[in-house]
Amino acid sequence: MTAHTGFQMVRPPRRENPMLRRITLGLLAALALCAGRAALAVEAPAIARPSFPIDGELQTRGLVFFVPANTRTGAAAVGTAHTFDLTKLVKAGGGHFILGNSKKIVAQSRGFLAPPGRPYYGTGASLFDDYVIFALDEAPKGVRLLQLETEPVAPETRVRILGVPQGSPHDEDDLFGRVAEVSPSRIEVDLDVSQDLRGWGGAPVLSQASGRVIGILQAFYPQGATARIGVSPIAAVRAALSQPLENGVGRPFSSFEKLVAATAATIRARAAEPP
Repeated sequence: MTAHTGFQMVRPPRRENPMLRRITLGLLAALALCAGRAALAVEAPAIARPSFPIDGELQTRGLVFFVPANTRTGAAAVGTAHTFDLTKLVKAGGGHFILGNSKKIVAQSRGFLAPPGRPYYGTGASLFDDYVIFALDEAPKGVRLLQLETEPVAPETRVRILGVPQGSPHDEDDLFGRVAEVSPSRIEVDLDVSQDLRGWGGAPVLSQASGRVIGILQAFYPQGATARIGVSPIAAVRAALSQPLENGVGRPFSSFEKLVAATAATIRARAAEPP
């Protein structure tokens, strides 16, 4: 039997190390900051909708995505030449880019960083020609920049397409598919699932492996339970970005009025020619 002594061992109060506390709190704060930045990086969309005054009203349609550029703002917005009538767009004094559902303005533009391309459905044009690169007034806020692929894409490559599905509460969502056919002027992609892609013109198509943009979504064709999309190779945009106008400042939309008018006149003339 153990005798009860009536005494209880009392431990001396634990002395806190102020230096250790400061280090611990500092590490926790750094981890929280890193986690917050990582969350923002994941959540920030790379796409927005262009919105410009056309025919006396503000029209918002299609998509653009943001890429690094050798400019004062460090970025540019890439879209398609067929989203707006270029003969009308070049008369707009400027416009802005808004997120798909939250409608937050993330950037503004008053000019092109490179001469605009041509709508793919125009006579003599192809998907390769269908692009525009917007010069930005300031660096975009609340979006992430996408890198452009430099390697050729091959059939069977898995891809990811960024867009804003109808009814989605998010500013960005994605679809997946695989490259079915490749040519110098066109990439064909079969989607994994069927999806209504109205309003997705200009969406970036990324290599799932590298995360880099391989092309721009131009058109989609339903086929059975799924769909195929026509994609313009990103090579034309990459080449244009290597020689930005006015050392990266770009030129006002109005300076391209004669160019787009001449292009439109040529398309009309060819369309009127007898077959």
